[in-house]
Amino acid sequence: MESGEKKHARILVCLMLVCVMGSYGCNKISAAAQPGGTISPAGTVWVWKGSSKAFTMTPGSGNTIADVQLDGATVPIWSTSTYTFLNVQADHSIVVSFITDTTHYKIFNVLYNTAGTKLDNKCLTCHNPHATPTALAPLANAYGSDVNVKRTAGYTKYQSLKLVEPLDSDGDGYDNIMEINARTYPGDPGDHP
Repeated sequence: MESGEKKHARILVCLMLVCVMGSYGCNKISAAAQPGGTISPAGTVWVWKGSSKAFTMTPGSGNTIADVQLDGATVPIWSTSTYTFLNVQADHSIVVSFITDTTHYKIFNVLYNTAGTKLDNKCLTCHNPHATPTALAPLANAYGSDVNVKRTAGYTKYQSLKLVEPLDSDGDGYDNIMEINARTYPGDPGDHP
């Protein structure tokens, strides 16, 4: 006769196999973190259909969360480092990337390789060059305003910059990424490729 502990362990193993094989209403969530931080739990996580599962994203020292992709799509993360899949009904994935925690213009320079160009000016890419910005009134130009809209919606600095790439913030007929690649100001209609 089998002991109680052995029988309990055998039942648990059987239930896990049934879940993993997908025959008892389970789904998998693949969780990964790019260099610069961690996600917990990581790897393939099996969850019962209809249940919820939380993931915690932890930046390494000096880093911040740059982007979170759920099932391949960028999502806002607000100021939290936890994401919870609610009422899981299908397989999912979550991938988090990290970047050095810094200002918009430094992230801009790293993202678009603009260090040493005219776009490496700390302020003019996002702010009105004909006004004196203050702490209370930064006087963002059209590009800066579009970035701020994304930040207010909960996106990270990195995500906000990426999400406004296809826009033509200054209305000059050239989308923002085209202007950035040409090293022209995306918020100045008088400066374009």
